[in-house]
Amino acid sequence: MSAFWATAQNNAGLGLFFLGEREEAAAALARAAGHWGRMLERLGSQEIELAGRSSAHHLRLAERHHEAYRGHLRARYERLLRTGAAITTANLRPVRGAANDGRARADQDLSVIVDTLGSRSLEASTLRELAGETHSGLHDLASGLRAKAVMVRKLVSELASHASLPFQLEIEAAAHLTGILHPRLVGAGQEGVETTGIDED
Repeated sequence: MSAFWATAQNNAGLGLFFLGEREEAAAALARAAGHWGRMLERLGSQEIELAGRSSAHHLRLAERHHEAYRGHLRARYERLLRTGAAITTANLRPVRGAANDGRARADQDLSVIVDTLGSRSLEASTLRELAGETHSGLHDLASGLRAKAVMVRKLVSELASHASLPFQLEIEAAAHLTGILHPRLVGAGQEGVETTGIDED
């Protein structure tokens, strides 16, 4: 069971939405949401490995405080999985035409994303705009996308350096690579292929 499957379904859902296939897009996003949930359930009983990306300092701490460090890692993994799930549920609302519904859930999703990715992340600013709290210009969107692209390039480079992917890196990458639907792009998805300039065969 890989977190990348949830990322793939989420991103496929966005692609389908931009092609005007709203029902198929919603189905893919729903599959992604379900998979994030199953990953969280699995984490509850999964043995947590202490190796991976940890520094020598962190490994020494793990040796001295074995169970406490496992608990710290488990909490970190849970936040990452909840972040992926929050992004996917945020995508589902406009795809289903319910962007203004479920405000309590939207606030919860934003809290999870801010806690993991930061208050200035592209994902956090997108959720605030979806909620009508802010209205960014194209310059702000372009700046956020550039920062995201730099981070993704570094992450992909690190992924390529591993013959066998550590669990922590897998779910961290999955959360960061899960695309989010910006409000400025919702109209393009609703209008479908004609708006995106893609010709149907």
